[in-house]
Amino acid sequence: MKKGEYVVDQDKQSIFDEYKFSRHMIQMRDARIIGCDFENKNPFSGESSFNIKFSLKRNVKLISPDLCHGFLYAHIDIASKKDDKLVMPIDIKCMGNFILSEGESLGEDEFVRQVALQLVPQLLPYVRELLSTISTMSLAVPIILPTMDVIQSIRLNKGRHNDGKN
Repeated sequence: MKKGEYVVDQDKQSIFDEYKFSRHMIQMRDARIIGCDFENKNPFSGESSFNIKFSLKRNVKLISPDLCHGFLYAHIDIASKKDDKLVMPIDIKCMGNFILSEGESLGEDEFVRQVALQLVPQLLPYVRELLSTISTMSLAVPIILPTMDVIQSIRLNKGRHNDGKN
């Protein structure tokens, strides 16, 4: 091995290649928040930091051979660090329109699978932004979800079925 070269794990390379394939063939043309529900259960607690637990679900709906609607559902529980009581539960629903690049073709199942791989990396920034805004205005402290490793997300979601609801 020459200086500066490194061996790439075959699994990582395969996932990276799949991500590049998906990223170039399928484009998210529009995205928006389509639902948000939260309740500040203790609006004047005076706390400046909180515990956060969150989960994500996703779903893809094929609209036509070159268009899918992708949905990302986020449930976030913000709890007190003092007593672990729930301070603010938040549910956010995002939707993106994913189109197949002009001149490209995939079977319906493969198109849906590739869109499902893109959902979390493409729509999570919308969830992060809304959470930051809501928490700043409701808790007086911005809560920010961590960034993510796109390749790791694809690895973890590979082979999983859609588990969200329209």
